[in-house]
Formats: sequence, C-alpha cells, structure tokens
Amino acid sequence: MSAFAAVVAGRGVKRRVRPALGVASLLIALAASWFGAVLPASAATFSPAQPIRVAPEADYGPFVFSAEDGRPQGLSIDFLQLIEKKTGLVMAMSAAQSLNVNLELAKRREVDLITSLRPTPERGAYLAFTSPYILVPAILVVRADSAAVTLESLTHRPVAVGKGYAVEHYVRERYPDVTWVAVADDAEALRRLRAGTVAAVVADQASIAFVSRRQRWFDLRALGPVGFDYALCFAYRSDWPELGILLQRGLHQITSAERSALLARWMPPLERATPMSGAGPALLAAALFAAALCAAALLRCRRRREGA
Repeated sequence: MSAFAAVVAGRGVKRRVRPALGVASLLIALAASWFGAVLPASAATFSPAQPIRVAPEADYGPFVFSAEDGRPQGLSIDFLQLIEKKTGLVMAMSAAQSLNVNLELAKRREVDLITSLRPTPERGAYLAFTSPYILVPAILVVRADSAAVTLESLTHRPVAVGKGYAVEHYVRERYPDVTWVAVADDAEALRRLRAGTVAAVVADQASIAFVSRRQRWFDLRALGPVGFDYALCFAYRSDWPELGILLQRGLHQITSAERSALLARWMPPLERATPMSGAGPALLAAALFAAALCAAALLRCRRRREGA
C-alpha cells in the first residue's frame, strides 16, 4: 500500500481525528511518497548489495593514486580490496580527483566512501570513520640547498600544504603568521618547492618519500615532524552506519600477515625507498616502523574487545 493510500484508508477508520491533523498527515504522506519516488535509492538508504561509490585521490601515493592507465592503486586501495573480498561489498571507483573535490562530492552525497582520511570535526558533519589502519607523521620539507628552518622561523614566508588536508587546519591554527599556500596535492607542493615559489612544504612523510622517489627528485631535505600524525581511516557517509559496520568488520578480518605484506609492498625499507637527504631517512624509517607497530596494536586491541 502506498503512503497516500494508507492515509486515505486511515481516514475511513479514525473519523474522530480533527480535520487539521488529517490534512497535515495527508500532506506529509504525499511529500514522503513524492521524494521517495524522485530521489535515487542510494541517496537515502543503504543495501549491502549495491555498489559503494568510492572517491579515490589522484595523487596521494603510496596510499592512493592513479596508475598510468588511470586506475587507482596504492596501500589504501589494497586494503579496500581485501575488505571487499571479506565482506562481499562491491566497490565502484569514481574518477580520481583531489581531496578537496572529493570532500565536496561527499557533502553532496555524490560519493559514499573516501580512503586515506583523518577524522576532523568539520568532516564529521557529513562523514563517519572506521578505526585507523595506518599512522604516519607530517613533516617539514625544504630544498636540499636550504638552511635548516622551523615553522616558527618562517613567519610571512610562503609554505605549501594540501588544500583540505587534515594537517592544513592544524598548521594554520598553530602558525598563523606563516603565509600558507593551499595546493591540490603533495606533488604540486613539491613542484612549487623545487621551483622556489614556496620556502617549504608540510606533508605526510610517506607521501613525500613516495612522490620524490617516483619523480626522482633528489634535491629535497626533510627537517622533522611538525607535531601532527595522520591516523588514516576509511570515511563513509554518516547516514549509512550499516556501511561502517561492514567496513569495520572487514578491517578486523585482515590478518597480520596480510597487513605486513601490504606495508612491505607500498612502504618498503628505506634503503630502497627514499631519495631524500638530511634527517629524512632516519625519520622515515622510524615512521614506517611506528606505522607497522600501530597497525598491529590496533588489530590486537580490536580482537581483545571482540573476545571480551
């Protein structure tokens, strides 16, 4: 029975209901019936059988980036594929975009899931998050021929940071006197650094190592962490808690051996991975080791809770 028919039928039984309430009920039912008819099912309801629209980033390696043939790949994509196999969810990849564009799509409910994202209060208004599956620190990077600096010493100087990235809010709030230059992604930030249009870059350490290795940019110098860690999660639309339950279940079922294999593939040992000089190598090695420990600890904690 349609919503309209249900209201009409009800009017024949409850004759003592005041006319004004009957009219209001009819209008509400008609509106619900109309909007249910014109809105796509994916805009309001979740079904485990429907394709989940995933919004990958175009250049956030090693976590998610576009291959030469345009297909998304990276550590986060491999994690997502394991979740897909373990839960039966079907992932449908959208066109790769910058994070800023993907967040706007998520706000409009035009995509259902974003990988490699850190929770923030702003994002929490329209997204929910799984537990983290990797932990990476953000660092300050300059040209190899530059003197060592700190963010405190870069007052009124241009420093690049990813637009819409979680670290952007952190550094803008703590270092308001720096001239922050928001860019589409970490590769663009490093291009500007090498061209001399910015004095430094703030980005996550694994991404910096990946981009510099991929582009064979050997003229970068890592100066150290800025006090912000990327605890990367899967972000899904907040009106679909059922999707979050399935994603979390899939993460729980990823074994330590599977997790270690993914880390070895996308975050290999430093000697074969990073072209950076200065403090970068030691810091990157520590970051990767911490990431592996964090992932293992999270898995152990979750399994303990499940067994409690």
